[in-house]
Formats: sequence, C-alpha cells, structure tokens
Amino acid sequence: MESQKAQSVAPRGSVQIKNSNGRLQLVFSHLIMTPTGELKTKRFYLSTGYYDTPLGRHQASALAAKIQRDIDYGEFDASLAKYKPAASLSTVSPITPSSPSRSGDHLQAATTSLNSYSTSIGIDKIWVYPVNSANNYNPL
Repeated sequence: MESQKAQSVAPRGSVQIKNSNGRLQLVFSHLIMTPTGELKTKRFYLSTGYYDTPLGRHQASALAAKIQRDIDYGEFDASLAKYKPAASLSTVSPITPSSPSRSGDHLQAATTSLNSYSTSIGIDKIWVYPVNSANNYNPL
C-alpha cells in the first residue's frame, strides 16, 4: 500500500500539470531563501489560463518544461513573472467613422481598419471580399 503512495508522489522539484476547475495549473516546489537567510521549500502554483484540452495540455507542458529547465540550471524566477502568459486581450483604439465621398471609400477604410486590428492581435492579414446587394462576389 505504501509503495502505491510513493509512486503517485512527484519527484522533488518537478513541475506538475493539474486541472483546476477546467483550467490548467502548474504546481511545483522549489528552495528559496527567506529574508532571514534560511533556505525553505516553497510550493508554487501558476495558473496558465489554458483550458484542459489537448492543445492546452501541450502549451502547459511547454511552459512546465521551461520552468523545469530554469530550475535545473539555477535560473528560476521566484516572482513567476517570466512564466506568466501574456495578456490575451489587447487594447484597440476606436475608429471614428467618416462619410465616404466615393462608393469604395468605406470599403477601403473598413479593410484598412480590419488589417490594423488583425495585426495588433497577431493575424497577418484579413481578406475582405465585397458583395453586391444580391450577395454576389463583386471584384474591385
């Protein structure tokens, strides 16, 4: 019975992936120095923000490997700032509408705005295909 318990315990210093309410969390222990100069083992919890899906597990595994590598090489950042995912939402400036003087000006303005927005969120380009009132493709 004790041997089964020993098998379920992770090795000291290893980064584990845990499901917490459908989101993935990294859990691990690491030695830190207290302000008094003592070495103590601290348990760290890092919420990844990734859902418990195959893709989320892959992303969490990559992050766990990065943390494990830093622990092994003595480069671990105890503030965890180095490992926190970047914000998924970015601030977008509002677009002020203008009255188009030509029929295609509004389409060009919309395409420029979409491309600007897509670049800010990491998409190279958004293609816009105009249609006429009968929903037929209308090449420019």
